Amino acid sequence: MLSKKDNAKEALIKAFAQSIDMTDELASLPEYKFKSIGLGWVLKPDGSEFMDGEYSPFMATQRANLTHYLRLTDRGDGSGKLKWKKQRVKDPILKDTVTVSGLMDRILKALDKAGCNLAPVVRELAILVGTKWEEADPNARVLSVAVHANAGCLHFHPSHTRITEDNKLVNPATKRGNNRVARAGVALIALLRLRKQGYLPKRYADNLKGFLKKRSQKSGTLPPDYVVSCYVDRALDFAVWKLTKDSEYLKGVVRDANREYEEYIREKYEAQDLELGMMAEVDRMKEIRFFLKEADEVNATVKNTIETAEREKTYEEAYRRLVDRLQPFVDARLEKAKKLKKRLCEDARLKKEKIEREARDNKGPEFMPK
Repeated sequence: MLSKKDNAKEALIKAFAQSIDMTDELASLPEYKFKSIGLGWVLKPDGSEFMDGEYSPFMATQRANLTHYLRLTDRGDGSGKLKWKKQRVKDPILKDTVTVSGLMDRILKALDKAGCNLAPVVRELAILVGTKWEEADPNARVLSVAVHANAGCLHFHPSHTRITEDNKLVNPATKRGNNRVARAGVALIALLRLRKQGYLPKRYADNLKGFLKKRSQKSGTLPPDYVVSCYVDRALDFAVWKLTKDSEYLKGVVRDANREYEEYIREKYEAQDLELGMMAEVDRMKEIRFFLKEADEVNATVKNTIETAEREKTYEEAYRRLVDRLQPFVDARLEKAKKLKKRLCEDARLKKEKIEREARDNKGPEFMPK
């Protein structure tokens, strides 16, 4: 239910954003979330930055050159000889997303505001994302890594292809098709991080490992976005330690960011619990309304059956119809009445035992009920 609600909210925000006319003023807003990073960069796999106007032509050329790959086949003329055959690819370039954790994003913003230069750290992270992605996804050859610092959490977009420069498959074992390794997804990774950091309530954390296991079983390996996210977390932990180890002020900045994030997460889940409780109350009201509607339908059936019997003088048939129509309704209500009676009897027994126990301890009421 929460996922559907978030998707609906995202669709509304997207529709609103698309309705805004982009102007020079909007396109050149000076405020950045990270002063030392700005809007971010697009890097080559070796870490060098694409110059202005270089990235789009590069990707267009790659997309034009990688429209197919060559595969060995013995099908066609019946000779049994292997030959190369072109296999067309609809979109040869794929893009994935790797984010930093919400906690680390808040810490980095606090450090940036305190005057730390995060540009070298983030560049090293971008190179790490590209390198580790190729290791985690056996079908991938990374072409570029984009660093987005001014939208949502700090995140990276590795763009990759499964085709080599000489139009062969990066992983020949896949033969035909992509055989794309399953992804964990940003949402599941975020929850796993919260669970590891100890901020996620237990009721939300029970099935997370099961979800990760299910997605890993599809391809027989851990999702590459999850693996690379783990590397990013370790690298950032070390980078923050290195930045703050000699400064008590910066250590205080990190502690304050941790405390603020903990309060934010607690308030968020308390609000969600309240919302779910209200939704449950609404569901109970719907159930009561349905019960009343069902009772009205039964009442109308009884009335119509009696009127028909009086008109047609077929009382035995009317009685049979009434029994057939009312019996399931009566049985269900009797079952509920039995459960209610059992619960009330148990409550009365416990209350009586409590009164008797208090009387024995000379702490009970002056008069005992029979």
